[in-house]
Amino acid sequence: MPGPMRSSNTGIATCDPAAVNQVFKWIVGGSNEHDIREACEQAWPDTDAKPLIVAAIAKLREAGTVDAETVFAWCFEATREMYRQMVGIGDFSGALRAVKQLSQLADRGA
Repeated sequence: MPGPMRSSNTGIATCDPAAVNQVFKWIVGGSNEHDIREACEQAWPDTDAKPLIVAAIAKLREAGTVDAETVFAWCFEATREMYRQMVGIGDFSGALRAVKQLSQLADRGA
């Protein structure tokens, strides 16, 4: 299994996408830089955390460039899935809130 850092054919170290993804999850999960550095040290003791953190922040910036139509579609589908799950567990007041949210989303999308 490759480590979190590897050399590209240009000689510049590149980050393993799986390691970057893990650091990204830690950032999105609310971990601070100190906690992320400690977690990187535990997961990959022979690797400098800084390039992984920088790559994860770049990925976070990329995620913020999604167009409004894609965000709307994701919100709509996520709310629909929450409705389905709430009905499945008998949370009808939650399901009704999801229906209201879908209605508001549909009004904005029209």
